[in-house]
Amino acid sequence: MARPAFSSIRSRLTILILLVVLPAFALVTYRGLEARRDAATNAREASLRTARLAASRQEQLIESAHQLLFSIAQVPTVQQRDVAACNELFAMLLNRYPRYANIGLIGRDGWSLASGTALEKRLNLSEDQLFKRCLERRDFVVGGYQIGQLTQKPVVVFGFPVIEPKGEIGSFLFASLDLAWLSHFMTEAQLPAGSVMVAVDHDGTVLAHSLDPEKWVGQPFHPASMGSARVDQRESPANVEVRGFDGVARLYSFVPLPGPDSQPAAYVMVGIPAQVVYAEAARKLRRDLLWLGLAAAVTLVLGWVGSRTLIIRTVSALVEASTRMRAGDLSARTGLKYGSGEVGQLARAFDDMAASLEVRIAESEAARVERERLLEREQIARTEAEAAQERVAHILERVTDGFVALDTQWCYTYVNQRAGELFQRAPDGLVGKHIWTEFPEGVGQPFYDAYYKAVAEQASLHIEAYYAPWDRWFENRIYPSKDGLTIYFHEITERRRAEEQLRESSRQLRALSAHLQS
Repeated sequence: MARPAFSSIRSRLTILILLVVLPAFALVTYRGLEARRDAATNAREASLRTARLAASRQEQLIESAHQLLFSIAQVPTVQQRDVAACNELFAMLLNRYPRYANIGLIGRDGWSLASGTALEKRLNLSEDQLFKRCLERRDFVVGGYQIGQLTQKPVVVFGFPVIEPKGEIGSFLFASLDLAWLSHFMTEAQLPAGSVMVAVDHDGTVLAHSLDPEKWVGQPFHPASMGSARVDQRESPANVEVRGFDGVARLYSFVPLPGPDSQPAAYVMVGIPAQVVYAEAARKLRRDLLWLGLAAAVTLVLGWVGSRTLIIRTVSALVEASTRMRAGDLSARTGLKYGSGEVGQLARAFDDMAASLEVRIAESEAARVERERLLEREQIARTEAEAAQERVAHILERVTDGFVALDTQWCYTYVNQRAGELFQRAPDGLVGKHIWTEFPEGVGQPFYDAYYKAVAEQASLHIEAYYAPWDRWFENRIYPSKDGLTIYFHEITERRRAEEQLRESSRQLRALSAHLQS
């Protein structure tokens, strides 16, 4: 019969060693996970710091754009809407400030008047939200982040009204800030290789990308992955881990970029490759696990080899002795020296147990023989008692009197055949039944009182009485005991009637004799 797995002492010792080493593995793994979390935290802080610097730089550029447009609005040629002079001025400014994609002038009616870049045709921007808000507020406004209609570049557009001497708005200046500055900013951030900076609008569309901007600008950047964090963190930084366009998993930190009414209109995200972030922590974890695994393997080998000398030999002696004892050899002993250690104490206890068991089994065998003898006697006595009971039952069935036995609850325990004939009931049908439930008409009759009197006084009674419900006379001999009542009875109606006739005849003779004498 095959032994269950891990039933041997060596196997269990191996499991014990593994259980001892397991907490160390758990601790090393936990420390590795802690290092991984620390690396992720540091990476997020670095990327978040860079993203915040980019957002701060954007705010500076917005303020710079405000000052630039304010200064341009004071130029007379602009106030006079000199288209040629304005085109020349705006082109010169674009060369001087390359961060702007375009600078231009829009008439009060919404039609474009001048532009730093050549226009293929005039555009009407009267329905543009930037135009409407600038007209309404009469001040500098920040538009949304978008792909410019004129430049086809990702830009953020600013507007500023040109106020005429009479205080009326004569035209509007606009400046489109090219978001390509983010790519240049990224090269200065000194982040790990493979890091990216991405600007997306509120729909998740890429406005700027530090890697291959021509390829990714205008593409959706995982809106399903970014959406919940972006909505929940509309005015505060957030962190997520997603895969970029190139399939590389990165830890992204993103902060909102200011838009119209200081509300977030876009987000700048800085992502550091997860593989770079976790590389050092993973290397240390692999190293620690390798050394710990080697130590565990050496411990297992030493435990396996040493268990033969220290444990297995002693245990084998105990097993051999117990096997002999199981086979019936009560003289089996371990033969080991009794030392002060646990194994020596176990050997002593086993040998003492074997000696005690040998004595007890001998005593048990003697007791078994005596018990069998007593059981044989008990069986003989039971057989004789059953035979005596059968004889008594046979005698009771042959007597001419009715015989019944009642328990202390007034229920029949025995009814002989003659009693059944007098009751006109089957004897077996009365056994277990209550006497006054079966014969309620007897309650209050002389026999009822006699039965209860005999039980109360624990004295035998003899009674002859007339039983009115059946219109018959009965003679009862009542014998009480601690188990109930036994009653012998027979009908004496004929005798009583004969006695009554005899008494009547005697009375008539006495009357006749008296009459003759008189």
